[in-house]
Amino acid sequence: MGPVAEQPPVGCSVWYENAEAGTEEVDEPFQRGTVVAHTEDSELVIRPDAGGKPLRFAATAIWRASAQAKNAEASTGVPDCAQMEWLNEPSLIDNLSRRFHSDEIYTYVGRTLLAINPYRPIAGLYDLSNMERYRGKAMGLLPPHVYAVADRARRMLISEGSSQSIVVSGEVRWSLFRFFFLRSH
Repeated sequence: MGPVAEQPPVGCSVWYENAEAGTEEVDEPFQRGTVVAHTEDSELVIRPDAGGKPLRFAATAIWRASAQAKNAEASTGVPDCAQMEWLNEPSLIDNLSRRFHSDEIYTYVGRTLLAINPYRPIAGLYDLSNMERYRGKAMGLLPPHVYAVADRARRMLISEGSSQSIVVSGEVRWSLFRFFFLRSH
């Protein structure tokens, strides 16, 4: 889903591309703002949430943003992106970033589990007691975790006799692979 084509109403939260993204000082590709006016030539006047002068954009150059992401309750993000008010690239990146910075490295998108490698240990994340919490529980009852996916696959295999597949994609360090996989075989 790309930028919106319709005119969001005044007061609506939106995302716009950060013109300074990729420079040494700025690494966020999108900035958040609020629609403050519509111009006669069908542009939107956006007040950046970070402050500064109002900016003008075509409606096709902005994405709708969830109002809930501004409140304190949403500071750790939404555990399942499929339940977000607006699922678009900037909202997804913002949600994953919020969760990552709260040590919530797992996030669902429906039944798909996204994981962001923290490159450091997170206390209690893989404890045996944590694994036991997920045993026999439906996905979504507890926070997103690889244990939930593994338990669901095991239960489906046993209860329905249906084959299960778990696709893992991304970067894998050879030293970890060698330690965990080759050691057990």
